[in-house]
Amino acid sequence: MPLGVPCQGGEGDGQSGIEEDGSRNQWDHADEPWRRLMPRRRERIDVEVEEDGKLEWRQAIVTKRLPPTTFRRASFTWARAIAFAFDVRWRSALAADVLPRSGLHKSRLREACAGYAPLLFSISLFETAPGAKSFAHYAAATVAFISDKLVHFGGCEFQLHLNAGAAAHTSLLRRLHEASRGRIRFVEFNFVPRPRIAPWLLAAMRLAPLLSVRSRTVVTADIHDDLALQNAQIRSLLTRLRRESRELCLTWWLAEDGADDCLLNCALPVPKLRQYVTDRAYHDPNCCGGVAVHAHMDAGLMIATGERLRETILAGHKGETFVEYLTEMVTGAPTIPHGIEEMAWDQYLTDVGWHKLTPSVLFSVHRSLLAGRDSKDPFKHIVTASPAPHKLKLSHEKVDVGKAEFAFTLPTCRHSQALDCAEDSAAWLKRVCGVR
Repeated sequence: MPLGVPCQGGEGDGQSGIEEDGSRNQWDHADEPWRRLMPRRRERIDVEVEEDGKLEWRQAIVTKRLPPTTFRRASFTWARAIAFAFDVRWRSALAADVLPRSGLHKSRLREACAGYAPLLFSISLFETAPGAKSFAHYAAATVAFISDKLVHFGGCEFQLHLNAGAAAHTSLLRRLHEASRGRIRFVEFNFVPRPRIAPWLLAAMRLAPLLSVRSRTVVTADIHDDLALQNAQIRSLLTRLRRESRELCLTWWLAEDGADDCLLNCALPVPKLRQYVTDRAYHDPNCCGGVAVHAHMDAGLMIATGERLRETILAGHKGETFVEYLTEMVTGAPTIPHGIEEMAWDQYLTDVGWHKLTPSVLFSVHRSLLAGRDSKDPFKHIVTASPAPHKLKLSHEKVDVGKAEFAFTLPTCRHSQALDCAEDSAAWLKRVCGVR
């Protein structure tokens, strides 16, 4: 059945140039082209509509023609909204900063713009073995993650990195496409000649968009973290990045031994690290910074924005991307240890020189709690399959990791217990959001 839609344009009654106070406005003569161009009442037209993330053309019937004056006012409002959206999406501005000077008055449009946060979330999902029980849990967590982010960060998009096992679940990909309203791109990675190499290498691939997608604000996040805590920390870090004029946020965790004893000599230069270590047993004046621990970045939450720092990092490696650097680092390794993506990232930045990067980098302790930590099955109501066909945006990338050389091992630093992440995260969430 044809749709009924209002259409802008005068009805030919001579009233389109009259203001509310009865005076004739300055646009009388300019109204004439609009009257001729706009469809008439009861005329059938084709309109483009979006439903379930898919765009299609439908036939509609014009039910009302609005006066050109009303149309112009709406046009000015939409023009301001477009300028607002451009600043937020392409110039990495915050909606809260731009909205007061946007010229948008109190309306539903202003309310919609207030929640506009077009971040690009780079995440990963892998199946360790066919039929693994844990995969169903993480698949449901991914659906819940995407659904939640669409609510709290209006206009956001997703890039999901998969291994061959996860990519084979077509019904899951369809469901993720539905949950994201079509705003998701899938990237399947094939590691040759060892396709079943440890999945931690896939987790490293989600870091690449932080530097490669220069026109967007990119966020890497863990799909299984507490969403309320995660959202609060993302908002807090975005605000700090903007106000302190930084372009890269690195969250970090503590590793055993002082910075001078880091296995790869790539400890992060976190300012005032000692203040986070309350246990005096770790205080050591002989260690760098006065504590027997050092920091490494946490891939579970990082944010990159702007272009200057991204260009500096790429120039420091003479055009070598992070994926190319990582591939060269792990080629020939018989095993890929947990945390290799964090070691490789820190070493990639260290090779550029922290004296070039530190002024544009924000360091923050990573606060995280597992989603549904008080429930045995937190995602039991999440639907993870869809029978409906979808036109998925799926690409394939091949990574050559070489044959295993058993004399070669990859070192990774050990986590320290100097900082209780769960206790610190719970306290921060209660203080910021009032959540226990």
